[in-house]
Amino acid sequence: MISMRRKNRLDLSEKFEKEKISKTYRRFDEIHKFDWFIGYNEEEKKSLVVVTNGEFIKFESTKIINVKLEKRIDNKISLSFNLIDDKYSDIFYKFCEDMIENTRDIEESNIIQFLLMRWNMWRLAFKNSNQRILNEKEIKGLIGELIFLNQYMFENYGIEKSIKSWQGPLNFHKDYEIENTWYEVKTTSSNTMTVSISSIEQLESNCIGELDIVILEQTNEVVEENISLNKLISIINNKIMDIDLKRIFWSKLDNLGYLYDDEYDRYNYRLIKINRYMIEDNSFPRILRSELKEGIINVSYEIDIRNIERYLIKE
Repeated sequence: MISMRRKNRLDLSEKFEKEKISKTYRRFDEIHKFDWFIGYNEEEKKSLVVVTNGEFIKFESTKIINVKLEKRIDNKISLSFNLIDDKYSDIFYKFCEDMIENTRDIEESNIIQFLLMRWNMWRLAFKNSNQRILNEKEIKGLIGELIFLNQYMFENYGIEKSIKSWQGPLNFHKDYEIENTWYEVKTTSSNTMTVSISSIEQLESNCIGELDIVILEQTNEVVEENISLNKLISIINNKIMDIDLKRIFWSKLDNLGYLYDDEYDRYNYRLIKINRYMIEDNSFPRILRSELKEGIINVSYEIDIRNIERYLIKE
């Protein structure tokens, strides 16, 4: 089965081949709200162009992609991304698809700023075309944090506060800190009896907080309501209407090393449930810094999930 994204990329490849013969630009999609064109520039290099209204902002080029922003005689802006080295065509197709598909719901007043944000993320990929994708443990952990963001944080704090409170990608001690509480998210499988706490600070605080365990089951892409990293990020991205908030969200994903790749579609999960455990006093089984003997700087430990059932928050 070919995914829709992969099909779109095959279409892009075919369309570029057609334009190579005609040496012209052609509008990519007749129903897209923006004028996206693909074709070959005067140097006969693959080129993606958008023509729109907007402000004039500097875009930095890379050794693989040359970016040009020009003012037209009709006062519109022409922004072109030109592939310098054809051996990077596959990743260029991914880039083209990403830029085209993620601008379908963007307001024209925000388009240039949004494209600059997306381009700055993609520049890293073009600097390192062999960029490592996240491993399975990292993928699963990120999915857990994003499920909690989408299903709990958004519902209880709103999108803006929730995005800004997500600090796991910033190497803070807790995944979410907001108002007068905090949340530490762990992701496990249904047959796992323990969760790992990697530092004392993850569960230590003077404020009441929560240990939240997201339980996932591995499945495949044809199962109804399956969750993959690419799909989940797309769902959240579509909920974020504010351009600056989108920039914050994608900057945090970038900090984690995420950039869209088909490989992530291989990892599919089903959400079993989210168990939330209240941590409000020292009776909860956790290690506190005040309990450490002199000379011990830090520790990591595991918690037996069966022994914290009395702290489970009943919905």
